[in-house]
Amino acid sequence: MMASLPLSLRQSTFQRLAFVSETILGALVVSEGIHWLQVFINHDSPVWPNCAMRLFLISLTILTRSNLRNEWLAPGRKLLLARIWIAFCSLGIVFMEFRSLPEGAALAAAGISRGCIPVILAPVLIPDSLRRSLRFSASLLLAFPLGYLLSVATGGQLQSLAQVWVRVSNDAIVLIAAWATAATVHQLRQAVAEKYGSYELVRMLGKGGFGEVWEARHRLLQRPAALKLVNPELARDSTQMARFMREAETLSGLTCPHTVHLFDYGLSEDGRIYLAMELLSGVDLEQLVTEYGPLPPERVASFLSQVCLSLEEAHAKGLIHRDIKPANLFVCQAGLQHDFIKVLDFGMVKKTQTDTNLTQTDQVLGTPAYMAPEQIMGQACDGRSDLYSLGCVGYYLLTGQPPFVAEPPMQVMLEHLQTKPPELSLRLGKTLNHPVEKVIMTCLAKEPGDRPATAALLFSQLRSMPLWDEQQSAAWWQQIKR
Repeated sequence: MMASLPLSLRQSTFQRLAFVSETILGALVVSEGIHWLQVFINHDSPVWPNCAMRLFLISLTILTRSNLRNEWLAPGRKLLLARIWIAFCSLGIVFMEFRSLPEGAALAAAGISRGCIPVILAPVLIPDSLRRSLRFSASLLLAFPLGYLLSVATGGQLQSLAQVWVRVSNDAIVLIAAWATAATVHQLRQAVAEKYGSYELVRMLGKGGFGEVWEARHRLLQRPAALKLVNPELARDSTQMARFMREAETLSGLTCPHTVHLFDYGLSEDGRIYLAMELLSGVDLEQLVTEYGPLPPERVASFLSQVCLSLEEAHAKGLIHRDIKPANLFVCQAGLQHDFIKVLDFGMVKKTQTDTNLTQTDQVLGTPAYMAPEQIMGQACDGRSDLYSLGCVGYYLLTGQPPFVAEPPMQVMLEHLQTKPPELSLRLGKTLNHPVEKVIMTCLAKEPGDRPATAALLFSQLRSMPLWDEQQSAAWWQQIKR
């Protein structure tokens, strides 16, 4: 729905709806004024039901207009209120038409109701997929029978079944015009779709404080991609801009299959920074544990060993990830290989041999539950800091919890500095009987010198123990697809 529209199209949609609501509000106020002027001049009796309906629509339109201009209201909520407002406008028009019919007038002779106007205009006012636009327009036709029933309930004249059927048939023809309108708007949206470099947006995958992640498609190669868009406000922040560009430059120099691949990056015509990366189909390790619970030690050892390959290349180039955590490790299928790990989000990467102002201000950034003691203290970090974080990830995968769980986050960081994490067997309440337990606890040593010296050494240790094989991985993926 609205979340699947690009930012600029969402903004223009709400601006257009706000303008239309203001126009309708003016028309309703003028109509009410004219009605009372005619009553005064002609000494007629007011049509109280119509007056009440106009006042209701005026109040609803004022509320809708106010919410459309509210920057704090969620886009989905704005869209819902706009749809409700359009539906009530259509209902109100039909109701007032019935109440205004002269005594004994034939309903069918009145032609197509003015309440059909929103049916045709809805796809223009609220751009959406062709099917959803047509479905909403069709639902607005319910305003005719509901308006008629409401008119009869408030003292309006009854109509014969034949007259009602003819009128319904006339109004249903409007669906053809609504379909044509929706199809035209949909084609125009595709023709002027927002493009970022060689990529055009398809649908939103998620959003956060940094911006949005979209599924996109290369216009020439038709290759799918994940497009990371930075919020315009963050793009004006020089520090955030530098961090984003650093991630792009880092990824462009890493070629390990277990590191997410970067296709392109740049600045769009509307001033938004974007990263085009490979589109992955799977789940991050945080979601995996949340949905399926703690993992078998053989599978954990396999996951950790794959992460080591990505870190080994990064560390060899003098780069520290600094934000290794379950949410940044993605398990997917790569070709015919199952349980394939991809390391994501190099936005906090730091060069071990470089000490710029940017890295100085970022030294204590990270996720508290997975930060190494030296990272928390703002001391010099190297590849062993990432291995500490990887040990925390292994602990989480086996138990469903990181080594230290406390509130507030400052308490978690203090425990990383001062407290030895509980043995895995104690946390699980059972003996693990797998060598991965000892390796993980070694990674969680407070002193970097007591941890594995390199990612390559840790990889060798992990690959020497029992691991999940391809047959087990394929069986698991096949099971969750059922």
